[in-house]
Amino acid sequence: MKAIRQYFGSVDSLSVDEGGDSTTEDLQLAAAVLLVEANRDNKRNNAEESRTIFKNIEKEFRLTAEQAHALVELAERSPKNESTMSDFIEQINASFSDPQKQRILAMVWRVIMADGVVDHYESTYAVSLRTKMNLTMEQSIRARRMAEDGEDLTLEQAELSSEPTDI
Repeated sequence: MKAIRQYFGSVDSLSVDEGGDSTTEDLQLAAAVLLVEANRDNKRNNAEESRTIFKNIEKEFRLTAEQAHALVELAERSPKNESTMSDFIEQINASFSDPQKQRILAMVWRVIMADGVVDHYESTYAVSLRTKMNLTMEQSIRARRMAEDGEDLTLEQAELSSEPTDI
């Protein structure tokens, strides 16, 4: 069981990377930028989506409210260009397991759905992230369901998601 936990990294939160080491500020910033970006071009940028970003960052990285606010402020100031976004996604892909990347996508979906409306930009953004994070359609659907149901990914679900399917 320990080998399985090491393989999947922490599924309790994103406070550790795939290898079990504490996540760096750079890696936390990369994930925070993805959440902020989900809300950045939204004409309905509202308080509920902003609260959802802070709650997710605080919970998943096990940060204090002050640390989460500081991280989100940095993410909001990050330059919005394809190169920077690619660098952040590359960091995430190199450091997190598939179940952890699935958690990040679920966090993005929570932000997107926080105001009760999913527009074309938001759904396109989520699909693009799925592709860039090398997640399968099944993992993407599971991430969205996690966001809709408010569920967390358990180790058992992580184990199941790694098993090949006969399709």
